[in-house]
Amino acid sequence: MTVKPLGGRGKKAPYESITMRVPLPLLPQIEKIVDNYRNEVIAGIPATQKLMDRDDVIQEAKKILKGTRSPKQSVLKLLQVLYGDDVTEDSLK
Repeated sequence: MTVKPLGGRGKKAPYESITMRVPLPLLPQIEKIVDNYRNEVIAGIPATQKLMDRDDVIQEAKKILKGTRSPKQSVLKLLQVLYGDDVTEDSLK
C-alpha cells in the first residue's frame, strides 16, 4: 500500500512533481512506477540505490550457483550483485 503525501498549504511532497497526460493503456504501469518511487522516498532509500529486476537477479544467481564456490562465498557474491561492492565477508558474521 502506498502512502501518498498529501499537499496543501505548506505541505510539500519531498520531491519535485509535474502534471502529465498519460495514455489510458499505460496508466497502470505508470502508477506502479510512481508508487514504487514514492515508497522509496518515504522509506529514505536514495534514488541512486536501485535493486536489479527479478529476472536479472535470478540469472545472476544461476551463474553463481554454476560456480564451485562455498555457500558463504556464493551468498556474498549474490549480495554484492544486489547491493554493490560494499558488502564484505565481515558483513556476514
